[in-house]
Amino acid sequence: MAFIKSGAAMTALLAAGVAYAVSGVPREAPATPDTANSFHILLEGADTGCEVTMGESPAAAKARLVFGQRCAAAVPELAGALFWSPRDDGSIAFTDAGGKVAMLFSAGDGVDYEAFGAGTRLISLVSAGE
Repeated sequence: MAFIKSGAAMTALLAAGVAYAVSGVPREAPATPDTANSFHILLEGADTGCEVTMGESPAAAKARLVFGQRCAAAVPELAGALFWSPRDDGSIAFTDAGGKVAMLFSAGDGVDYEAFGAGTRLISLVSAGE
């Protein structure tokens, strides 16, 4: 008998959740790296004054990178990077014209993306919209 009562309560909760989900109540979409197109570049947690924006997409698999004027001096590791290229494992590669990887980024902890790889400094991308 207790099983039937708890089952009825669960069914009622489920129905209420479904009703809310389809009610049309506007909900703000969370900011995600997938929807952001402009980022501040941090070096070891400090703002570099460098900003990068994803520009036009010459191919479906990549987008052109547009760096701010201060980037070359602030983060020389990114010199030559021309494209934002998503990879199958969910990481992002900044690549040059020939497809050579200049830097790899993965989803970050407290930031949108963090650079990774042997000998890579702590470089982070934080959405400029935040």
